[in-house]
Amino acid sequence: MRLKYHANPLQTSTSIATMFNFVTVFLGDWLFLHESDEAKYMIKKVTAIVVLLMITSLSIAGCTSPTKTATSPTISVNATGNATTTSIRGASQSPTSTAAQATNTPSVQPTPTSTKIATSIRFANVPKVSKSFPTLGINVIANTSGILVCGHGTVAVLGPDGNAIGTVSSGGSSDCSSTVFLDASSLSAGTYNVTLRYSGDSTYQPSQRAAQMTVTP
Repeated sequence: MRLKYHANPLQTSTSIATMFNFVTVFLGDWLFLHESDEAKYMIKKVTAIVVLLMITSLSIAGCTSPTKTATSPTISVNATGNATTTSIRGASQSPTSTAAQATNTPSVQPTPTSTKIATSIRFANVPKVSKSFPTLGINVIANTSGILVCGHGTVAVLGPDGNAIGTVSSGGSSDCSSTVFLDASSLSAGTYNVTLRYSGDSTYQPSQRAAQMTVTP
């Protein structure tokens, strides 16, 4: 809301000048008809009053009260009913809200350490047999303790082509002299490059080893 107080100085001064001329002519005529000291005193007094009124009127006419502007804030509301921005006409306000964005850094999961016991596999003795005594012992050993593994997992003896050779039988579930035994009676005399492979199980890790064995007549 805006309130203004305004006066036109030109119109006011013109009105006062007209009134002053009227009074001057009237007093001049009256003085002409009544020439006396009293009449002269009266015209001076009236003239002074008229001049004072003119000065006062001009001062009042030249004064203008300051303009007052009433403003009302404008509030914008978003779809959720929360006031987001408040602005006042004539003043620019732009409140800035900075939301700190939480940064979620995924935790690095440690590589699970196997609880299975590491193993190694090898022939129990010098890998040489004959047709008369064709059996060879094969042992699976727990690396940390050196204990002979019995009754856990399976053992295979593979030829160069990846196929099993000979016949493998378990040495027993406990207190075994060897983990398994290889019967090479079906093999011809000669030297064989083989792979000893242990499957492992829920307790022991698998293992394998390349080896060479000899079968004599």
